[in-house]
Amino acid sequence: NSIAVDDNNELLAVAIASGTAGVNGHIAFFDIAGAAPSFLKNVEVGDLPDSVAFTHNGNKVIVANEGEPASDYVIDPEGSISVINIIDGSPADEADMITFEAFNTMQTELESQGIKFSNPSGQTIKGSVRNYSVAQDLEPEYVAVSQDNQYAYVSLQENNAMAIVDLSDNSVQIKGLGYKNWSQHLIDVSDKDGGLNLATYDLSLIHI
Repeated sequence: NSIAVDDNNELLAVAIASGTAGVNGHIAFFDIAGAAPSFLKNVEVGDLPDSVAFTHNGNKVIVANEGEPASDYVIDPEGSISVINIIDGSPADEADMITFEAFNTMQTELESQGIKFSNPSGQTIKGSVRNYSVAQDLEPEYVAVSQDNQYAYVSLQENNAMAIVDLSDNSVQIKGLGYKNWSQHLIDVSDKDGGLNLATYDLSLIHI
């Protein structure tokens, strides 16, 4: 799903999903110092690793694990973030896992920030009523690292939010991205109308 290269330690990291919802993926590490990449190890991460990035100093690898649900929502893994330490140029055997379980009781507060939860909680799916937690509905998508290597910023694009990880202690905050009024901004809403057609729309406020 994603690759990242670190010139400091001459490492390549490759995010590989399991292909099955509810089964963790892994990061495959390769030594790229020689003429051809040499496989080093696999490190297990969370469900559906969707983005991988090295810190700028090469000391850590950050992984956004999307935890995307199965199409019928019978299985909906929790989204998570993995941090893999690079020690003396070598990846650790295990990742530190950052989960969102601490936010499970905070859905109303998060929604007040404009954070979106779209799972079908309370609906009957395959004969049973199912409810989904905040941790299941948060879906980390893409990783960026601050220039000083102190923070990782992980987009939660389906949720209109950002997870901010303090890499000194792996603590995490979630910030909503707010709203935009598209009646005041030009936007092209279709890729099926034959070209670029920017317009404003008289719509109520929607998530950006």
